[in-house]
Amino acid sequence: MSLTAALGTSLTGALFVLDEPTVGLHPGDVPPLTEAIAELAERGNIALVIEHDPLVIRSAHRVLELGPGAGKQGGRLVFDGTPEALAKKQDLPTGRLLAGVDEVPRTPRTRTGALVIRGPASTT
Repeated sequence: MSLTAALGTSLTGALFVLDEPTVGLHPGDVPPLTEAIAELAERGNIALVIEHDPLVIRSAHRVLELGPGAGKQGGRLVFDGTPEALAKKQDLPTGRLLAGVDEVPRTPRTRTGALVIRGPASTT
């Protein structure tokens, strides 16, 4: 079921699991998404969101941080509380991110090839 369809129903008591719903979204589309998630919760549902976007994390009622690292280094609960409390946890990467101390590291990808277009057809 899509998020839009869920909002159009009178579902209550449902669990919605959203895995990184901001991937591919324009930054301007994130606030309406967080409003939709909040509306689901206000209707008596549970919205479990796996996300790295600080705006989405700040809009949560409760944050669970797993770590201390990724992959094999992760998997333990290292924080459970509000986004405001997490922002005070300078020993956690997400806490530093929410406090504005750190930025999300962006590692450029290594170029592995090229797209070549030869002899495109004219549209006129």
